Amino acid sequence: MTQHRITSHSKLRDVMMAVARGEQAAPPDAGGQSFENVEALVRLLTPENRRLLAIIRDRKPRPIAELPKWSGRAAPKVTRTL
Repeated sequence: MTQHRITSHSKLRDVMMAVARGEQAAPPDAGGQSFENVEALVRLLTPENRRLLAIIRDRKPRPIAELPKWSGRAAPKVTRTL
């Protein structure tokens, strides 16, 4: 299962800056997804957006201009979601 981190933007920025200055090693989950709060994650993972993520995972569109056709969503909405 994918792990998600809940952390404030300021804390995430502080850690990134410390790593960039060489003051600490990058955390093991440095490339992972993070959200400021659980509500932000819930708002993002709507059924429509989960379907879009599944299409990206399964069909690996090249170019992403294929996504509106495959998802049945308007191009501006797909762009805004991405």
